Amino acid sequence: MSKTKIALFVDTYYPKIDGVARVVDNYARVLNSYDDVECCVFCPVVEKGYKDSFSYDVIRAKSLPFVASYRVPTPGLSSVPKVAFKDFMPDIVHSHSPFTLGHYGLKLAKKYKVPYVTTFHSKYYEDFLQQTHSKAISKVLVDYIVHYYNQVDAVWTVGPSTAETLREYGYKGDITIVDNATTMAYPENPDECRRLLAEHFSIPKTGKNLLFVGRITKQKNLIFMLDTIRYIKDKDIKLIVVGDGAELKTLKQYAAKKGISDSIIFTGEIRDQMLLKSFYLESDLFFFPSTYDTSTLVAREAAALKVPTLMLRGCNSADLIVENQNGFLCDENPQTAAAEIESILSSPELLKNAGKAASETIGLSWEQRMPEVLERYREIINNYKK
Repeated sequence: MSKTKIALFVDTYYPKIDGVARVVDNYARVLNSYDDVECCVFCPVVEKGYKDSFSYDVIRAKSLPFVASYRVPTPGLSSVPKVAFKDFMPDIVHSHSPFTLGHYGLKLAKKYKVPYVTTFHSKYYEDFLQQTHSKAISKVLVDYIVHYYNQVDAVWTVGPSTAETLREYGYKGDITIVDNATTMAYPENPDECRRLLAEHFSIPKTGKNLLFVGRITKQKNLIFMLDTIRYIKDKDIKLIVVGDGAELKTLKQYAAKKGISDSIIFTGEIRDQMLLKSFYLESDLFFFPSTYDTSTLVAREAAALKVPTLMLRGCNSADLIVENQNGFLCDENPQTAAAEIESILSSPELLKNAGKAASETIGLSWEQRMPEVLERYREIINNYKK
């Protein structure tokens, strides 16, 4: 039986972890577990001493240091990626980046006449604007990305709003929605998870715990989240912030300045998965204030643990939410958001039902998602051969 060979290309990969790296890892991990599939990931070389230990092959391209510990892949400086690609000879290439390795993968796919798929993950214009502080330069860079998307065989995005973002950038071709999933699953031993949490942290058991999990960066809109806490009158409501990042110190200082430190628990980064699960289990509502993210993975983690999410109305990630059924929406106004939180947390039955619905609609596993992905791959391969 011949295997379907899939090459995945990404510009940032482990041990540098972000949402896209996690998506690619789960694609490769699950697909490679199938008897009739073989996966290979092409990504940049990282720091010395790091060794890959994945269940699938990883090909590292040379790279150069960039900003914030990121590296720029330079695959043309070595024959390794090209030789590995030719030896592997995939049936399809799937890129998760429109930058260096994405373009290199496209070049190889065209040379060897292999169909090429790419997924649009991020709001690149906002990234460019933050780095360059120039709308003109950001527009030129976005045009460069759209030119890349115009050259591929299939474009995927993670939700309807994200597809609309790509349309706003100027892309006019076909777009297929292929959603993300989660590795998180409800534990067989929830009480053991809760005992583990109690050993490390003192979390109130009031039934009114808000939770945020993620990188502490400006893009996550966390000052708005803290401003919302300022307007909450119910002092039993506590916000748990799990994560680390460049803005953590600033966020703590802001909380102290506004006199709300007693209402917030900052845990720092939590790598232990059982401990992370315990935070979800002890939380009643997940609060995700970001307008930047296109398809947040952490809301799916919360859903898998039967915790519904409150998001901002109109943000891309809100595509996941059917309001007051599997989650909640609010306007980007601290006062009205605070009122919404107090209303939700005062309705235990509403929370329970929304959490159950979230687990059934948002908290799908990668194992559940991948059959659809593989079917789409094979359809593209078959159509390409015609």
